[in-house]
Amino acid sequence: MMRLRRASAIATLVLLAWATTASAECAWVLWGAYEDPRALVAARQYRPLKALTRGATECEAERGRYKSGQGWVDFVCLPDTVDPRGPKGK
Repeated sequence: MMRLRRASAIATLVLLAWATTASAECAWVLWGAYEDPRALVAARQYRPLKALTRGATECEAERGRYKSGQGWVDFVCLPDTVDPRGPKGK
């Protein structure tokens, strides 16, 4: 009886650990914030630059390769479910 409880507890822990890692793995998108230097009023526009599948760490490493300049003012990594441009309206 004790072995059955122990095996059941171990199986439960393994399933919980597997489900947690599966939910944490999602695609990330590197977004670039662009401001037109010729515009009279600076309006920041976000544009997707690259989709990455290995998580936030890979995205942050890729972010470090991009430099500000020529209108690009900022770079941000977000999960693929988040759009910095805001909600789409009808």
